[in-house]
Amino acid sequence: MVPNISIGIKCQREKSAGLELALASKTKDVKGISAAFYNNPELVRGVQAGVVNCADDSIGGQLGCANVADDIRGFQGGIANIVNNSSYGVQVGTENVANESRGVQMGVVNIVTDLSYGVQVGILGNIAHDSIGVQLGGINFCFNDKYGLQVGLINYVKDGNFLQIGALNIRGSGPWYTRVSPFIGWKTSRKTF
Repeated sequence: MVPNISIGIKCQREKSAGLELALASKTKDVKGISAAFYNNPELVRGVQAGVVNCADDSIGGQLGCANVADDIRGFQGGIANIVNNSSYGVQVGTENVANESRGVQMGVVNIVTDLSYGVQVGILGNIAHDSIGVQLGGINFCFNDKYGLQVGLINYVKDGNFLQIGALNIRGSGPWYTRVSPFIGWKTSRKTF
């Protein structure tokens, strides 16, 4: 494919290699840079830059106010970053959401609905169903199994092998008198992830 430059109000082609500038882009396969107010390709190998960026599969990055992808390998930077399936890389924004995150989430609020494998850094807080790694934030919640570290004002984990450092540390399992502690909390379990 020969690199090219596409400029228009709406770009809608099968493939694009190079630079694409438009108000709206619905090119199916983008290799290079797609800069538009609204980007919606199926596959991106490169960078999407715009107000709203959507992609089925992104290898590279998305920069914009709202970034949405089914799967991403690379980075998302914006106000709201959403990955419906797997995120391998970095999400930086006000709100970061992923079904599965393997990498780093940095923002005001970070949410992983399944497995967080890496680091979550949230000003207000972090939420994960299961977590292997580190949660740093105001309020940290791990609703199931946690293997790693939580540092925040309030920390909650249901079960796992973990260390908690914060003003209030809550564990969801164990004898009642061991479930809440100030400053430091921990649990060791024979359970493996």
